[in-house]
Amino acid sequence: MAVKIVTDSTSDLKPQIASDLGITVVPLYINFGKESYRDGVDLTTEEFYRRLASSRILPTTAVPGPATFAQVRGIKVLPPLYAGNSNFIGGTMTQGR
Repeated sequence: MAVKIVTDSTSDLKPQIASDLGITVVPLYINFGKESYRDGVDLTTEEFYRRLASSRILPTTAVPGPATFAQVRGIKVLPPLYAGNSNFIGGTMTQGR
């Protein structure tokens, strides 16, 4: 049985490395006030740091909703192996269940 590895964007895997290794990266959300961005999709690391340096608002993060993880569950290889933050420091794992 094949195993599919899934992680979230806090892993900071470069897209090419994730692709080469067949790892699915689920983006977390980065919020600057009322503006929300998908980490690594709508907001690059460079853009994040530029925004951080120029903003008076400190960013917050949010976990992706269950619908995002439902798309990952559509992977034909079961069960996917999730490698991400512990539930002690984030809620991403809970959403992915």
